[in-house]
Amino acid sequence: KLQELRDKHPDMKIDPKLAWHGTSDASIEGIRKNGLLVPGKNNDVAHASDSGFWGKGIYVSPHASYSIGYMRGRKGLFLVSVLLGKPLELKINERRDGVYGAVQGYDSHIAQSGNEFVLFDESQVLPCYLIELSQCRSPYN
Repeated sequence: KLQELRDKHPDMKIDPKLAWHGTSDASIEGIRKNGLLVPGKNNDVAHASDSGFWGKGIYVSPHASYSIGYMRGRKGLFLVSVLLGKPLELKINERRDGVYGAVQGYDSHIAQSGNEFVLFDESQVLPCYLIELSQCRSPYN
């Protein structure tokens, strides 16, 4: 996929980026087995909080602290490698609720805040590590 995106956009520097995906503990085995899937695209996967504010796709964040908000349990935080290709930054008034696919001419969407990347092709997302969180006590308390 990397070479395909580089060939498609020869004027752009396209490299993998690390990002985070928060999910429920119940979804972990499915992600381990099948990878991250576009919700509703020939599967029974659904978005956690809405129909896909920036489009119906796979949501990841460059910030672990943002993705933690989507965890349900203590085990569902994946470190992923993503290929954004040519991303389109969407402003808050450019919602794409439930719409499949990126805007024509683009390969992914980025929320204006920069907190969310949305990918519409499963081959652009590779789960690398599963992080399990635990509560720690500060030695200063």
